[in-house]
Parts: sequence; structure tokens; C-alpha cells
Amino acid sequence: MAKDDFVRIVYPKTVDGRKKRTSISVDPDLYHVFTLIRGSVPAARAQLRTWAIDVEVQRTEELARIGASRLVGRRVMAEIRTLVERGLKVTHPHEPKEALSRPVKQVSRRDGSQ
Repeated sequence: MAKDDFVRIVYPKTVDGRKKRTSISVDPDLYHVFTLIRGSVPAARAQLRTWAIDVEVQRTEELARIGASRLVGRRVMAEIRTLVERGLKVTHPHEPKEALSRPVKQVSRRDGSQ
């Protein structure tokens, strides 16, 4: 895969007392859905960065085999699943809010029946 297939989230990591920069990679489609949930790109990136730092701290011997990107991806999927279970209402992003509250008009036919 090419490098540009994934969205990179850079975060600091301490190794042997020295600060290093490392990153996680997120699928672009998953990232797009997550930004819609969070409301903005900066909010989504900040949350992913926070989760990446938490994952690095909480990793144990058992979780060491699983990459940080995959562990953060699990948290993203859990948040998406929670949102869907609560009842996600999907609308077109450019549809005006007034159109959502109006009832749908029934089409009247020429013969007068509906």
C-alpha cells in the first residue's frame, strides 16, 4: 500500500527517558466517519491523539503484539457502534434543517386520488 492510503496522527512517546515522535494510521473512511461524529477535524484528531497516548501507557505483554493503530481503531469502532445503537439519523449534509422537520407532501394525481 502507498503511504497516502491512511491518515497519520502524530503523537509524542517517551522511550528510555527521551521524547520521540511516533504515529498511528487510521483508515480514511473510518476517519471521515469519526470526524462527523466528533463534529470537526481538530476535535477528531485530538481525541485520536489522546487515545493513542493512552494505548501506549496501558499496553501490557498481552497487548504488545497488537499495534497502537489497531487498538485505537477498536475504540473508534466502539464509539461508532454506540452511536448506531442509540439510533443514528442519517441526513444529507447539505439538506436544510427546515426540510427535516417538514412532513413529506403526498403527490396528488390528476384524477384527484392520492
